[in-house]
Amino acid sequence: MDSRKINLIKIASFCLPVFLGFLTLILSAWALSTISGQDIITMTELTPLSYISMALFLIVCFLGMYSSKLYFAFLVFILLAFPAPVNDFFPGTFLGSRFEFGASIFPFITHIDIYLLLGIFKGMMLRNRISVIASVLFLCVIVAMFISIAINFFDYSSPQELALLVQGLFQFRYLVLLFVMISFYDVNKYKNYILVGIIASVLFLFTESVAFTIKSKADALMSGSLANNTYASIIASVLLFFYLIKRKYKHSKLYNTLLKIGITFCVIIVIATKARMAILALVVSYFIISFIENRQKQTLKSKLYWIGTIILFVISVKLIADRLPKRYNPHTITDKISIGEPDWDLTRFIRIERSWETNSLITRLELYSTSIKMIRENPVAGVGVGRWNYLKQKYGFREFLLIDSHNGYFSVLSQYGFLGIPLIIFIYFFPIYMIFRNSGSEKADYSYLVYFSVVNLYISFADLSNSGIFKHQIFSFLAFNAICLMKLNAPSGSDATTREENLISKA
Repeated sequence: MDSRKINLIKIASFCLPVFLGFLTLILSAWALSTISGQDIITMTELTPLSYISMALFLIVCFLGMYSSKLYFAFLVFILLAFPAPVNDFFPGTFLGSRFEFGASIFPFITHIDIYLLLGIFKGMMLRNRISVIASVLFLCVIVAMFISIAINFFDYSSPQELALLVQGLFQFRYLVLLFVMISFYDVNKYKNYILVGIIASVLFLFTESVAFTIKSKADALMSGSLANNTYASIIASVLLFFYLIKRKYKHSKLYNTLLKIGITFCVIIVIATKARMAILALVVSYFIISFIENRQKQTLKSKLYWIGTIILFVISVKLIADRLPKRYNPHTITDKISIGEPDWDLTRFIRIERSWETNSLITRLELYSTSIKMIRENPVAGVGVGRWNYLKQKYGFREFLLIDSHNGYFSVLSQYGFLGIPLIIFIYFFPIYMIFRNSGSEKADYSYLVYFSVVNLYISFADLSNSGIFKHQIFSFLAFNAICLMKLNAPSGSDATTREENLISKA
């Protein structure tokens, strides 16, 4: 591709997301003005924790504006771990019926939006150079999402559906804001501060989850903002990230100690949550990464060894299954499953005897069938982002409670339609490509930030039974990882700020 085409793609890569972002802002303002005064826009009741969270947020924002290093040190904490009650100050709407079990309000704007806007403002005030990588994939993601959103903006049967669409725009907003914000900075320059922020986030989430678990008297470790399975999954993915960068890179004594602390707390959290999928996904992800990274050095002997290891693991689990705790014994589930005739309704195709061990599986099949029906009836643009829970009963789910699809892929396809496929590729599969791309390089050739890819790889597997991609904190972290990887995917393999020509000389 010649330099002129590359420059055109660069300009489009920066300008088009910004332009579409402004269009969605205008559409959102129109939608909210249309439904104002209809008792749909509401506020969460403020509590002492709301005020404490807001005070902490203001302090973090002040420190972040004072120093770019502090901004990136707090960035992942803001994205992933910041106390959810801070959003009680922002207007929103109920995610479904206000009378359903677990009814909850989600705001139209969040603390993440504000922090990312501050980062953009700071970059402009510092007159940082803007550097943009030409990415056809990212353009496809933004354009496809916008088309789905625009179609559903004018296809709704109630004011609540319109409000939910505005509320569900957080994925689009976060992608655009993260992309623009990161364009102002050399992310690799702040990698150690980002690492400290991730470790701090793990420690904070552990403290928060212990307090929440004691208060709720739960029998497993749970986070108030991330629940159980999603909490276990994201921490397990971070554990894998910590382990790989500690093993593959040399760090100072301080960072080695911090990584050991982070790994220790991650292990404690994963075990204490008792989440089976988190452990299974951890094992599978590690095997996949090991295979990819060693594929060029593999001989027939090493391949047989790799395959033999997997077979040995499966046989070992089978032999000791009856000695495992009942929760982790596969027979408690497999013995209750039978396969029927193929059917779009998965509860008819896969028949499961109900018990305490299989209740969650039966519920998941019902949720998957609901999502499949949404996809079949709305294949192009989906039912509209943010509307899944509100419309679930219309598409066959019988329970009257707040819930999501419990499958990230079905979540995207049911709400965006097939226009959501580029998003799936960007969040789940592009990071896997980055593992392939860098597996043959010397460690010195690329930043350890490239191992952000293992977080997204892990979630791509874990989201077969969860919907982490539609938890706004999880999505913001996954999007941050993917956009950082996109910048690291410059032709030289390094950050665009140091290797690519600047699109604009001065902001």
